[in-house]
Amino acid sequence: GYMPLMDRRVQKTRGMEEWRRLSAGTSLMLFAAYFRPGSRPFIDRTLILSAVGGLGMFVLLLYLHGPIIGVDPLGTILY
Repeated sequence: GYMPLMDRRVQKTRGMEEWRRLSAGTSLMLFAAYFRPGSRPFIDRTLILSAVGGLGMFVLLLYLHGPIIGVDPLGTILY
């Protein structure tokens, strides 16, 4: 993966102390940093708009899937 390569680049350019400070609130495992003691999730307007927009796009595509493609994805799962 690219993460170790990026980590080494930041360690070289900014130094180990700065890299430790920057990487303290991150994790390679999805959402693992949110469950560390003392961590506070960063929720801002961009995150909320992205989540609402993504959910809206999913619902729109789910609704339009049948009329455009001809197969209702919920109908095939539920029936």
